[in-house]
Amino acid sequence: MKGSHLVSLDEWSAEQILHLLRLAEWMRTHRDDASQLAAGSVMATLFYQPSTRTRLSFETAMLRLGGHVAEYEGRSLDTDDLVFRETIHDLIRSLSQIDDIIVIRHPREGSALVAARASDVPVINAGDGGHLHPTQTLADLATLLRLKGGKLRNLTIGLCGNLAASRTAHSLVTTLCRLGHNLHFVLVSTRQNRMPDWVLARLDRTPGFSYEEVDSLRPVISSLDVLYMTSFYPTQVEPTGQARQASNSTANGKRLSRDYRVTPELLRAAKPDLAILHPLPRGLEIDRAVDDDPRAAYFTQISLGVDVRMALIATLLGKLPQQFDESVVFAEQGSDVDE
Repeated sequence: MKGSHLVSLDEWSAEQILHLLRLAEWMRTHRDDASQLAAGSVMATLFYQPSTRTRLSFETAMLRLGGHVAEYEGRSLDTDDLVFRETIHDLIRSLSQIDDIIVIRHPREGSALVAARASDVPVINAGDGGHLHPTQTLADLATLLRLKGGKLRNLTIGLCGNLAASRTAHSLVTTLCRLGHNLHFVLVSTRQNRMPDWVLARLDRTPGFSYEEVDSLRPVISSLDVLYMTSFYPTQVEPTGQARQASNSTANGKRLSRDYRVTPELLRAAKPDLAILHPLPRGLEIDRAVDDDPRAAYFTQISLGVDVRMALIATLLGKLPQQFDESVVFAEQGSDVDE
C-alpha cells in the first residue's frame, strides 16, 4: 500500500481496511515505538473548508509519528479572482515535488480524485463536498471495534438525523456491508431526510443484512447496540455541501426535540452497553448532559481518529513498524472479524 492514495474506501479491499484498523489499535498502545516512524517526512495539509477536528487530528498524527507539517490555507472559492485562481491539478503537482504526503479537504465533489491523479506522492481525502470522508469512517470503525470487543457482527445499529445528506452515515453503512456480518440497521429520520436509495440498495443486496425505517428514536432506543447520531440542527447540509437552515417553526422544533434528540431521559430505556457515536460537530441533537454518560463515545472517536490517521500516514509512506504483529491485535477481546 506504500505510495497509494486514499480517496475512497471502496478502492481498498476489506483485508487492507482491517489491516489498517489493527495497525491503528497497535499505534494506540505503542506510542513510543511509533514516535519516529515518519521522522524526516513532511505532510502538506490543504483545507479549502474549515475543519478544526479533522485538520488537527491529521497534524497531531503526523507529529506523533515524528514527522513535520506544512500548512496551506486553501483560498476561498467564493472570493478568489477566477483569472488568477490556481487549479488543484497544478497546485497538487507542485506540492508533490516538495512534500511526502498530502491531505486535502475541498467543497467540490471529486476534487480529491483530481488531486490524486495529479500527485506524485500519496493523497488523503479529508472530505470532498457532500461526497466522501473516508478517514472519519475509519475512526468510526475503530471505535466500534474497541467498544464492541473487536467484533462487527450481530449488532443492531441505529442511525439518526439528516440521513439524506450525511456523507459519514453513507460511508459507514456501505463499508460495514463489506466488513460486518449479520447487522440490522434502524434508520431514524423524517420522510424528507431518509437514507438515499443507493445506500438502501446496497443493504438489500448484502446477505444477512436488514434494515427498517422509523420516524422516532423513542420506540427503538431499547433495541440498539450502537446509535450513530448525525446533525439535524441548527442547519441541514445538502448533498452539494451547501448548508440550508432547518425549519425553526415551533412545531418542527418540538418534534425534533421529542423524536430525534438524545437526552438522559431517553437513555433510561437504552442498553447499558449502548455506544453513542457522532462525527461532530453537533447541534442540539445530543444534550450536553449526556457527555458524562459512559455510553457517550463521540469524544473517544476523536482520540481513536488520531490513531487511525497515524496508521494511515505510516502505511502510505511505507513506514510500518517492525514490532507490529497484527495477529495479536484485538485477540484479548476475542475478535471474530472475518477476513
